[in-house]
Parts: sequence; structure tokens; C-alpha cells
Amino acid sequence: MQMEYQQYQWREKKRNEKLQAERDLPWREKFQRNWQLAQLARERANRMHLEEVAKEAERIKEERAQAEASKTEKRHHFFDSVVQLARDIREKKELAEESRKKKAKGEGAFATQ
Repeated sequence: MQMEYQQYQWREKKRNEKLQAERDLPWREKFQRNWQLAQLARERANRMHLEEVAKEAERIKEERAQAEASKTEKRHHFFDSVVQLARDIREKKELAEESRKKKAKGEGAFATQ
């Protein structure tokens, strides 16, 4: 009698497990579909994020290149201005020298008159 009751309990347990599995099947399928859709959405979001990161990195790279070009341009402008300043000083010295020579010739001319 005890043995039959245990077999009955075992059969009921298996039957209940089977019924529970059948009831859970739509939920599991829905869960798996949602999981797959969520996984696809996560992958898409990761791709989009990586694309945004790549774009940002490219933008930063371009900004750095422009800043470097600007620095180079400023350096060239600085050296050009130094060279121009040196030319201006040399020209002023030459003009002053010529003016002094003209005055010397002019003073000499007045002295002879």
C-alpha cells in the first residue's frame, strides 16, 4: 500500500511537472523572443555607440591637426615678422646712412661756397 501511494505521488508529480511545463511554454517562448530582441537591440546600441565614439575620435583628431597647423602657421607668422622686422631695421640703417652721407656731402658743399 505504501509502495502504491509513493508510485501515485511520483506519477502525480511527473504529471504536474508536465502540465507546468506546458503552461510555461508560451512564457518561455515569449521570454526567449524578447531576450533575442533585447540582444539585437543591445548589439545595435553598442554599434551605434562605437560609431559615435569613432566619429568623436575622428573629430578630436581633426581638431588636433588643425591646432597643430595653427601653431605652425603662428610660428611661420612669427618668424616672418622677425625677418620683416630685421629687413625694416636694415632699411632704416641704410636710409640713415644715406641721409648722413648726403648731409656730409651737403655740409661739405656749403663749406666750399
